[in-house]
Amino acid sequence: MANFDKDDLNDKLGLMRREAEEREAERYAAACGLPYLNVLPAIQLEALKLLSETEAREGGIAPVKVLKKEATVLLSDPNNAKTASAIDKLKGSGYQITPSVVSLTNLNKAFERYAEVVITPTEITSRIEISESEFNDLMGKVKNLADAQNYFTADIPKLSTTKVLAGIFGSSILIDASDIHFETTKDDIHLRFRIDGTLHDVFKFTHAVYKQILNRAKLLSGLKINIADSPQDGRFTIKIG
Repeated sequence: MANFDKDDLNDKLGLMRREAEEREAERYAAACGLPYLNVLPAIQLEALKLLSETEAREGGIAPVKVLKKEATVLLSDPNNAKTASAIDKLKGSGYQITPSVVSLTNLNKAFERYAEVVITPTEITSRIEISESEFNDLMGKVKNLADAQNYFTADIPKLSTTKVLAGIFGSSILIDASDIHFETTKDDIHLRFRIDGTLHDVFKFTHAVYKQILNRAKLLSGLKINIADSPQDGRFTIKIG
């Protein structure tokens, strides 16, 4: 009887899906008359600053290289209206755009580099700010644990890392959670809230997204991003309204 290795099969299926994704991206690039990249180029963190993380994710575009007024951008769908809007914004700032098509997987890898972007001193506030309108909107969506779970499933994937942190803290305040826990598993990261002494599952983040959240929290707290094997002390505040 042949041995069945489920993990090996899953690895092979995952590889096949990735190869198919790259082939589709290459075909799409050819149809649009644009160059295709199957490997991410070197990404300049200064180039990422041309668009905020929210603008980049919503527009499906990542500026990865800038030389004077020439900007190289990666995108997965040249025909997306939000992508066109982001390109127009860059052009409006005087940049000449050189686009390349990449798969959505590789585009998301480029977005992950936003966690490494150093915020200028005027931008570092050491606090998360939730505007009154944002908090009121959150209040309309989150009134109990089930609401929080639904909110994270529906809204969180669309938000920037900073907004995700604001959503985590804002929703925990609204449902009177005393503690926020991130628990690591092999496959994902569990966000859990402690309510009335009991831990409740709220949402599952991928390891990549959790790394972005962790790095942003470290930046806000004045901690070193590259230190992961020893404790550090830091703090940040939350301002609502």
